[in-house]
Amino acid sequence: MKVYYKTSMPSIKTELDQRYYEILRATAGQIEASAKKLSPTDTGQLKQSITTDVSRKLLGRNLFARVGTVVKHGVYQEFGTRKMKAHKFLRPSALENTGVFVNLARKILGVNMSTTSKTKEFK
Repeated sequence: MKVYYKTSMPSIKTELDQRYYEILRATAGQIEASAKKLSPTDTGQLKQSITTDVSRKLLGRNLFARVGTVVKHGVYQEFGTRKMKAHKFLRPSALENTGVFVNLARKILGVNMSTTSKTKEFK
């Protein structure tokens, strides 16, 4: 006697991956918007260059989000130089939006996640 069964595990994993992707994309979008508000503006080049990249496969990870800029002076604005004070815009944006990920996960996944998270203040 043969017994056949059908499992929904692959479809559950696909669904969870899609939901996680949505959470990650929305959180990164919030961080990008915040970074654009906080970025110093002279010519507007830095603000316009801040972008978000959410990838399904990167560096051996399934999902990865990157918010940043490719302009050379972005790193000098963020960290400063020995002659110029830092005008932080990326790190404070990430810290400001730490709760976004948890709140979206609660909403989209429908789970109760702990909100006890340690955040580090960048000086």
